[in-house]
Amino acid sequence: MGRDRYFLYLFVCSCFAVGVNAATEPGLASGWRYLQQHSMSELQSQQQALQQRFARLNAAEAGQLLALELALQSADQADYQANLQQVQQAVAAYQASVQQIEAGWVRADWLNNRWLRLRADAKTAAEQQLFIRTFLEQFEPEPDLAAKLHKAFAVALQPVKQQIYRQNQRWLQQQLQAAGWFDISKTSADASQAAWLMVQHADWDPQWQQQVLQLLQPKVKQGEFQPRYFAYLADRVAINTGQLQLYGTQGACDNLSGQWQPFAVANAAQLDLKRQEMELEPIGQYRAKFRCKTTKPKPQSPSK
Repeated sequence: MGRDRYFLYLFVCSCFAVGVNAATEPGLASGWRYLQQHSMSELQSQQQALQQRFARLNAAEAGQLLALELALQSADQADYQANLQQVQQAVAAYQASVQQIEAGWVRADWLNNRWLRLRADAKTAAEQQLFIRTFLEQFEPEPDLAAKLHKAFAVALQPVKQQIYRQNQRWLQQQLQAAGWFDISKTSADASQAAWLMVQHADWDPQWQQQVLQLLQPKVKQGEFQPRYFAYLADRVAINTGQLQLYGTQGACDNLSGQWQPFAVANAAQLDLKRQEMELEPIGQYRAKFRCKTTKPKPQSPSK
């Protein structure tokens, strides 16, 4: 059993373990029964709270969110089980593709991807590794699933993605120790952005994110790192450590209003000015980039 498959196996097992206490939180085995025991407003509130922490969910919490996503999209228990099986099959297909990419095989229709093109033109082995690893972090092919199951698939994929993120963190830590940051003047703006993405995704280690943020602060003034990405990382560190963000880059979709909202910011009256200093668009334009779907309550029959 490969490491990614083993990680997913542990994830699924933990989800079923969560289901033992189905009266308080949903697990994969008990998701449909849990749906019948709670009001739609309660379910959507739990769903939104977990979605707001999506990048920082542990395995048990990811299992709870997956069970909620599946239950809210299922007509009955049989439909729930069928949907669960389809999502698990899609995750297995994704894992197979990741293993092929790691072995050096890339589909012809992927070659137009920005990171793969950069890898082909990279001048050093470190940059080649940086770009293929970034491609894997961004790799999210359209699953062979009904559209209603895409969100559940994204949740089920989190443990596999987290494994990729953690492997990339270890690799980047070694690179930083050996050669320092991927400065724009020494490598390229693309390489600097790719390395930043790896740091941005390391939400389980805010202390390391903070250390890299301190490393990058003087590089922004020197022109060796992009100001906008510094702002994103600064906000990420703030959210991950329970502080108010400065630039409003981090937020989530509100399921009921269908609008993306930033998490709490410090000095909201000066937000657009702070964003301008970091070469970010006004918050109104930034919010308009997000496409959120409104979750409409659907009736549930007590007899189901």
